[in-house]
Amino acid sequence: MPLEEYRKSALSRDTACLPALHLLFLTSAGAATILPMPFEVRYSTTAAKQLKRLRAFDRATILDEIERTLTTNPTMQSKAKVKKLRQPAPTQYRLRVEDFRVFYDVDDVSHFVDVVQILSKEDSLPYLESFS
Repeated sequence: MPLEEYRKSALSRDTACLPALHLLFLTSAGAATILPMPFEVRYSTTAAKQLKRLRAFDRATILDEIERTLTTNPTMQSKAKVKKLRQPAPTQYRLRVEDFRVFYDVDDVSHFVDVVQILSKEDSLPYLESFS
């Protein structure tokens, strides 16, 4: 069953159930594979406006990286891509996408990622300094 169909069927059930932390998929060979439950990405109005102002190529690159990284494991830190910001900071994490920075918060309980700001590298430095 594709993921979207699973979500729709789970939402249409009359019984109340808590969200599972993992989804179980059967491969073509019949083996079970456990995958983490995907996160839902929500955009602030500021982030949506910032995305609209970008060139189509940059917008597509950023949205592709958000889809690839933030929906699967948004808290996994790496040297180049994802960084947990030291507090006080405007958000919990920063995602680097070429010359742009995506600032976001993660709610592990409800599986939401809230994208707060999408800024160029040059604009992100004053943004971060304004909170320290």
